[in-house]
Amino acid sequence: MKRFIIKIIVFFLIIAVIDQVGGRFLKNTDRNSQYGDAFTREYITSRCTEDVIIMGSSRGNHHYDPQIISDSLKLSCFNCAYDALGILNMYGRYLLLTRKHTPKILIYDIFAPNEIYGDKSDHLKFLDGIKQYADVPQVMEIFDDVAPMEHYKLQSRLYQYNTKLFYMFSEIKGKFIPPKLGYSALDGTMVHQPKPYSAEYTNQEPDSVKLKYMRKLIHVAQSKGTKVILCISPRYGTSPNADLDPIIKLAKEEQVPLLNHYTDKRFTTKKEYFKDSYHLNHIGATAYTKMIASEIKQLLK
Repeated sequence: MKRFIIKIIVFFLIIAVIDQVGGRFLKNTDRNSQYGDAFTREYITSRCTEDVIIMGSSRGNHHYDPQIISDSLKLSCFNCAYDALGILNMYGRYLLLTRKHTPKILIYDIFAPNEIYGDKSDHLKFLDGIKQYADVPQVMEIFDDVAPMEHYKLQSRLYQYNTKLFYMFSEIKGKFIPPKLGYSALDGTMVHQPKPYSAEYTNQEPDSVKLKYMRKLIHVAQSKGTKVILCISPRYGTSPNADLDPIIKLAKEEQVPLLNHYTDKRFTTKKEYFKDSYHLNHIGATAYTKMIASEIKQLLK
């Protein structure tokens, strides 16, 4: 019996060593990568020094050209947004970024599924992109608040990378070039005709957790001296509806500017501006960014 217990102890010690050594190897590989999303993420969380940052999900990533904003405002700019992520992840990114640098302006692109609606089932999906920073206390606090059981899982260094291994090494093997200033332009034009869009969330309550973290981001940014500007970029074929009412109300309550072009017919009726019904292509993004930069310049006067 004694020998059996010793074997069990040795087995778990070996697992612990593999976890720690393997996790450290993956962290070192991830944080020193010169390729793709890993390089961009590490730049954002550790080396970003730009005056203006853009946050949000895919629409934030593809709709805002930092070079245009930089040329217009005479301030450096970097796009920190990322596809399929939302406020829970972006809040963590902002905390990581501001450990060493405080931007002057934060432009946040709002997308209803990622910043307003949803439920607990999608919270971990959005947090997945910051699991590897769980050793930073401010990041662990987010997990403790939103998904407490993750605290114990995240003690495993390998678990922090369990959904990233294939993509991480694919980027290195393919030598993916990081997008310039974080901005990923979309080429091509939508050829199909989407169905008319009105409201999707008429009977759905807003996600209180996401709205709470949007307020937290605004408060933390403002406390550091960052000016927060919320934006809602165009979507093809939209008509006015109540889907965005919760964020409009939040912006008023927090007294932050909201530049809402979701149903702007200068964009929403032009297929040549869109890659698909959700996303502007490079031509549309260029036109939209020029307009937004001009509006922000007026706000700064």
